[in-house]
Amino acid sequence: MNAFFQKLIERLTWLENRHSTLREENILKDIDAGLIVVGHNLRGGEILDAQKQVHGFFGFKTPHALYWNWSYTNPEDESNASYVEAGKAFRETFL
Repeated sequence: MNAFFQKLIERLTWLENRHSTLREENILKDIDAGLIVVGHNLRGGEILDAQKQVHGFFGFKTPHALYWNWSYTNPEDESNASYVEAGKAFRETFL
């Protein structure tokens, strides 16, 4: 997710600079944004919260219903076997 968000933030910064530096209208204002984080990422909830704040900074509306995270295990349950089980659970749940 880091590479994806690095590129996204670069592009959003360019748009935000047009607003803050050149005093143009914020073209992102009032556009709904959201993010879905799916997988065996134990920090999915933290990633989701951080990106919601980033979206809000740039002027997007951030309705709670458009932000969602799914992960198979809790941090204390992480093991090699849980990674295998996560793939099986994902297929059963979403495919």
